[in-house]
Amino acid sequence: MQNNISYKYYFLFLISIFLANDMLSLEQIYLKLNIDKKIILDTIIVESENLVSIGENILGKEIFLTKKCAKAWNEMYNAAINDSIRLSIVSGFRSYNKQYSIIKNKLNKGMTINNILKENKLPGLSQHHSGNAIDIISSSHKLSVNFAKSAAYIWLEKNANQYGFYLQYPKNTKDNMIFEPWHWYYKEK
Repeated sequence: MQNNISYKYYFLFLISIFLANDMLSLEQIYLKLNIDKKIILDTIIVESENLVSIGENILGKEIFLTKKCAKAWNEMYNAAINDSIRLSIVSGFRSYNKQYSIIKNKLNKGMTINNILKENKLPGLSQHHSGNAIDIISSSHKLSVNFAKSAAYIWLEKNANQYGFYLQYPKNTKDNMIFEPWHWYYKEK
């Protein structure tokens, strides 16, 4: 029995080393993207470390948020349910490496970096790093501009601010991002 436990911990140790080697620093990510990190130094969003799980999304992936954001989300979710509106979070906290993998996958599919940056922020610039950004969907609408036609979006427009959530990428944003009716950011009161 003792040997089985030792092997288990040894195996977990090896996996952690393997995963750690796959983790890139922000500097390494920018080198791989061939982008000068100096252009964003003043605007880097630090990855939150104090996160809590709010459960799994519809894809079975665990969602993490800051404690305050999670509390506000639960209050807003319950208020929406009371109004017969069903909201679901598809995405919450996202690490620099996860953001990089999203961009890398789009580059591998042939998208240009300029087009990608209309949909996704560079690693270090995404509000998802803070643990206070959420992507919301409803049962009838997924991550698309059509979500803006849903009862869930209309409810969010009227009520989300009461819980500290604000739409971050409305139509015609100044930073050239596409309209993202699903992306809401919690601003601590």
